[in-house]
Amino acid sequence: MELYENVVKCDIHIQVKQHIMLDIIVKIMILIETTLVLVDALSMGYHMVVKKLTYYSFSDVYQIMENIRTSKYNYRKVLGFPSVGKLPLTKEEQKYLANNYQNGFTIFSTALNSLIEFYNKFRILYGKSKHGLVLIQMLPHQCLRIHS
Repeated sequence: MELYENVVKCDIHIQVKQHIMLDIIVKIMILIETTLVLVDALSMGYHMVVKKLTYYSFSDVYQIMENIRTSKYNYRKVLGFPSVGKLPLTKEEQKYLANNYQNGFTIFSTALNSLIEFYNKFRILYGKSKHGLVLIQMLPHQCLRIHS
């Protein structure tokens, strides 16, 4: 009986760890989704941020991911950088700043694509939890007990 109690305690410990990990993944997914929608809203201007973040559908998120993959956003506008041509700079300074902007945009785009890759790996799990479906963590031997 003592051996059984130790196995049950171990099972509960593993289930709690699994539940915590699922909760962490869901929270990361929420942050990624919100970041992607924010990028979309900022590309249209600050006036769209509240409207876009208040309500959006899954299809909106997938369209935003496609827009990021195909470089359809003006990252200068998204990041709030001033237009190089409108700054009181020499041609050499403008060229240098434009080059720095481009490097920053490349880094930002790479980071967004990494977030999209993570999102796509866990989207089914996130979709199920977001819509209220219960995820039950089980160990392989527990599944055998249920079906036998």
